[in-house]
Amino acid sequence: AVTNYEYSTNNGTTWTTRSPSSTSSPLSITGLTNGVAYQVKIRAVNNMDQELRQTQCRAHHNGQQ
Repeated sequence: AVTNYEYSTNNGTTWTTRSPSSTSSPLSITGLTNGVAYQVKIRAVNNMDQELRQTQCRAHHNGQQ
């Protein structure tokens, strides 16, 4: 079963584990700069810390600081 998600803002070069662990939506990524393009990927992690599936996605800035 999926226990958490990891995300990358540099096309999978480095990954950040969602903290605290959660499988609910939305997944908010902080520290992004408005007007800068990011290659975002998200992957699910199971209870053995193994990657289950990875996907590239589109994200949008919601205008909040």
